[in-house]
Amino acid sequence: MQTEHYRLFARDGYPLAVTGFRPEQPRYLLLVNAATGVPQRYYKHFAEHAAKRGAWVFTHDYRGMGASQAPDWQGARPRMSDWGRLDLASLIDQMPEDLPLGVLGHSVGGQLPGLADNAGRIQALLGVAAQSGYWRLWPGARQPRLAFNWYVLFPLLARLFGQLPSWAMGGEPLPREVALEWARWCRTPAFISTPEGAPWRPHFADVRAPARFLAISDDHDFGPQRAVEALMTFYDGAQRELMVIDPLDWGLRGLGHFGFFRRDTPAALWDQQLAWLESALGLQPARAVA
Repeated sequence: MQTEHYRLFARDGYPLAVTGFRPEQPRYLLLVNAATGVPQRYYKHFAEHAAKRGAWVFTHDYRGMGASQAPDWQGARPRMSDWGRLDLASLIDQMPEDLPLGVLGHSVGGQLPGLADNAGRIQALLGVAAQSGYWRLWPGARQPRLAFNWYVLFPLLARLFGQLPSWAMGGEPLPREVALEWARWCRTPAFISTPEGAPWRPHFADVRAPARFLAISDDHDFGPQRAVEALMTFYDGAQRELMVIDPLDWGLRGLGHFGFFRRDTPAALWDQQLAWLESALGLQPARAVA
């Protein structure tokens, strides 16, 4: 396997940090879209495992985050919607057309394909704890805190500091406009929406591929099952299925929102989902990797 770090210039010229994990004989392409505030390096061990099964894996940092920060950038300030309509779309533009294309989206990464105008190229979509962020989809006991975050705390901090600091939510700091758009979406019943609150679904229906959405049974804080099911309805042209992952079934005390990609996650869990991806792409599932 060969690992390559490089810069990809998005359609508007913004420089994106990308890492490719290329096996000797790639069988398919796999774009890994990160969760909000999570740098691409977090997915390194999963990407290496998938590459051993024949996937040519690409991870990347969204504009304004991690290694994709461009202090000298003279264009528009990054917004969360740009992560889909520009960053992901530009990555899809660059994918070789002689291999089938799968996308794995973690959290927001499972929302972004619906914003890319070339989403029709996606031939399989795996959402890991990918959800609608509308706060009323969470259990009632958690709603007051979420409402405070989206209506008061996060917008206030973003305007005060020019970014959402990492201590406010964990992970990488978020650019100001990213945080403000995210907060607006999470306050709105339609979630991904226009400034007036109308549903904004530019290219969700273009994804007409098999799509599996994983709900993690102990992901109470970031991706409860009801929110995962709500996102599934956005992809009304896809062949959708929901799968609930219970950590106890895998000998784990917990997974939560981020545990699926931890280095110590059972390889059998990764192989289960990668085998589904391979089958959805019309490939013979590879042998499990030790």
